[in-house]
Amino acid sequence: MKSRYAEHVFIRILPAFRLLARRLQLIRHMYFVRYENRVFAWSTLFLIGFASYSSGQSRWQEEQNSYRLGSFIENRKARFPGAETDSHLLAKILVRESRRAQLDPLLLLSIIETESKYRSNAVGAHGEKGLMQVKPTTARWILKSPARSEVLDLFDPATNISAGIAYLSWLQIRFGSDLDRSIAAYNAGATRTRLLARKGHKSFYSVLVQSRYRDLKREWTQVPHLPASNDQTPRLAFLR
Repeated sequence: MKSRYAEHVFIRILPAFRLLARRLQLIRHMYFVRYENRVFAWSTLFLIGFASYSSGQSRWQEEQNSYRLGSFIENRKARFPGAETDSHLLAKILVRESRRAQLDPLLLLSIIETESKYRSNAVGAHGEKGLMQVKPTTARWILKSPARSEVLDLFDPATNISAGIAYLSWLQIRFGSDLDRSIAAYNAGATRTRLLARKGHKSFYSVLVQSRYRDLKREWTQVPHLPASNDQTPRLAFLR
């Protein structure tokens, strides 16, 4: 009789135990879900904070180097009568665009000195315009302008430098990162540069630009760094 009663009680309370077990399992699941959410939330906040900090540091470094390069350009401009481009505006454009193209801004500066001597309104004998003396047809092609009749303001330093950098980057790809031929082709064109190279001719333009490039790098090493907090001055690799 007792065994039958115990069996009856067990059968009655078994569903309750099962319900309790399911609730405990649900609570356990909810706890872990909440824990994972907390971990995810904190991880996301950390990554966002780190990205914001890195972005802020990068912008601050860019501003510091732009100011330093602007002062350097201001001193260089004194050697070229008629130079009228704003030094710090030019430095800001060079640092930003050279970072995107992975080019040394001092190399671009040597081309600017050779081509226009810091005159943004310079016009060449064959229709070249602006700081880096870019032809309108070349600018429309290299910047992938949708309309062939679109007029690009090549007297604007930002537009001109963007076109010049894009063209120089394209030449470096075409000549397999051969800096000497890329610089020569910037002035004479890719086809003519190949023909001259086959005949063993050296490009005077390339020699002049690279000579100025070496002078700029030598003078740049003598430019004092700007003071920074904790005596740590941020420096971009290509501006050391």
